Amino acid sequence: MEPTIQGIKCDACDYRDDSITWDDFDKTTREWLNKPCPKCGANLLTQEDVDSTRRLIFVMSEIETLMAETPNATFTGGDEEETLQVESDGTGNKTMKGKNIEFNFTPEMLIQLETILKAPTGREMFKQLFLSNNN
Repeated sequence: MEPTIQGIKCDACDYRDDSITWDDFDKTTREWLNKPCPKCGANLLTQEDVDSTRRLIFVMSEIETLMAETPNATFTGGDEEETLQVESDGTGNKTMKGKNIEFNFTPEMLIQLETILKAPTGREMFKQLFLSNNN
């Protein structure tokens, strides 16, 4: 579940530049944060989207670690590895889409997931709720 971030798009118009790489998240954030769209002038990257993307990366990383710690683990309700596309809307909301699934995350939901996973018993609780062990 290694997240790959590529490109930047305007939420107000159809401008998109897929050549932008995010290998160094902090550097790319500094370059694009609050910069105007070259086509319409709207903000290309908001602080809200940066914050929620950081949280989503943390949550995905924690889930990957939990799955590695749990023999034969899959997400409850699914056993296929799937590529997910994540879209942002400038407000911190994230839509994660795959072949058979779609999740919508508000910034508040990502904060709650991050808080749960950072809590002393949160990782174990997450395992019990969302991971099934297929022994």
